[in-house]
Amino acid sequence: MKKLQNPVSIYLILLLFVVEFNFAQNANYKINDTIDGAKVITCIGRGKEFTYIGTNHGIIKIQNKNGKKKHFPTTVSANPNTTINSICVRKNGHVWFGTEQGIIVYDGFYMYTINMENSDLTDNRITSIVEDNNETVWIGTSNHGLLKKQNNHFKMFTYFNSNLPCNNIKEIVAENNGGLLVITNSQKNIPLEAIKSNR
Repeated sequence: MKKLQNPVSIYLILLLFVVEFNFAQNANYKINDTIDGAKVITCIGRGKEFTYIGTNHGIIKIQNKNGKKKHFPTTVSANPNTTINSICVRKNGHVWFGTEQGIIVYDGFYMYTINMENSDLTDNRITSIVEDNNETVWIGTSNHGLLKKQNNHFKMFTYFNSNLPCNNIKEIVAENNGGLLVITNSQKNIPLEAIKSNR
């Protein structure tokens, strides 16, 4: 008769399977999937330790190692159920969330909001946030073009003061050559490095 395996060993194997399964689930989240019931995934930001899921009802932080979820109460914004349009996991570990009511910044401990009321941000409707290779943050807006974060201020590039073809920025995406491409609501898109101010 064969000797039964150690129950502790079986438990550890099962636990490892669950952890790996949770991690695989995190890695397979996609835009427009539903999560935790009726929440629709609008954007995903992946870091070394955590994956951040933006939804039409706030933010979910998932630990990559074990799949543990934390729901952020986005009460730092005007609407606790605000839709998250974009997520930028910065090289310094901070995470920027673009919303319809400004930018939510998470430093790993606290959250705060940047909006038109407390900064020189020119549009609260944020469509896209990226960080370039020089760790400069670029922000796409719905109606006021492109913003470049400089120290504690934002430099604005619009159809009126630059070669930007349109003020409605749909998305800023990475190209195969490592550059960034600004997708506008016009028929013309433009590489980020090609944008120049006329003033």
